[in-house]
Formats: sequence, structure tokens, C-alpha cells
Amino acid sequence: MYQVFKDKGLVFQETTIAISLAEGQQNTDVAFTTQVMVEIDGRSVLTRFIILPKAKGNRTLLETDFFTSAGLVLDMKRYCWYFWDNLHTSIHLVKNWTPRS
Repeated sequence: MYQVFKDKGLVFQETTIAISLAEGQQNTDVAFTTQVMVEIDGRSVLTRFIILPKAKGNRTLLETDFFTSAGLVLDMKRYCWYFWDNLHTSIHLVKNWTPRS
């Protein structure tokens, strides 16, 4: 994602962030941040992306702030998601996705 954003001319700010890993280890590290308008199922959500330059083979993770600001609800039992204000229209999660460049 970082290279896609750079190629599109997005501006990044360098910052230091605190990182808490799943096993409980806590570190501080350099990160690059930018904000991008993400369109999801016809709705636009201003989203902050955090790039960790030292990460190897990392995958893009969406944090809970994105789900909250977009009003998304994940239903992992049914492998789908929906907007909190439209509970009757669910969208299936995809396993493999390639971003448009």
C-alpha cells in the first residue's frame, strides 16, 4: 500500500508510535502516516494509514478506528460485514484481494 500511495502523490508525515504486539511486547518505532478517503460500498470514510517501514512481508491491517468511523460491523461466524445502520444487507468477506493501482 505504501508504494501505491507514494505513486499517487500522497504526502506522509514521519512520526514515532507506540506498538503493542499480540504477545504483550511493547515497542516504539518510526512510522509514516497519511490520511486517505476510502470508499466502501458507496460511502466515503477519511482513514489514517500507518506505514511501518521496518516491517517485512507485512499485510495491511485495518484498526478498530476504521471500523468505528465507517460504521462497520464484522460478523465472523457468517464471514461477512454490514453497516450498523443497515443490518439486513450483508457483504461477504473476500479471502484474496488485489488493490487497483
